[in-house]
Amino acid sequence: MTARNSSSSTSWGDGGLASALLYLHEEWEQCVVHRDVKPSNVMLDSAFNTKLGDFGLARLLDHDGGAQTTTVLAGTRGYMAPEYIFTGEASKKSDVFSFGYRVPGGRGCVWILK
Repeated sequence: MTARNSSSSTSWGDGGLASALLYLHEEWEQCVVHRDVKPSNVMLDSAFNTKLGDFGLARLLDHDGGAQTTTVLAGTRGYMAPEYIFTGEASKKSDVFSFGYRVPGGRGCVWILK
């Protein structure tokens, strides 16, 4: 899935990962809930531009809709929001939790996010 270019991952230039999530959640024609935001799905190119990849678990939602209830949890344990684990409802909030909980520091890694 691509949003602004034809590469295999999505790029938002200087905006960083937070801008990528904002674009997916608010600015694309439908709300894209990634459901697997974690350090191994965030890449940096040679100019340190952030790329978000692996949209295999992503779901499209209407902007005015809320969360999507799933019967099977999808994502990586340790990065999932507690309310998603308990209710099975994937939402923009669960993506933001994954971003804020683990991605900025990673596990012993240094991530450069503009």
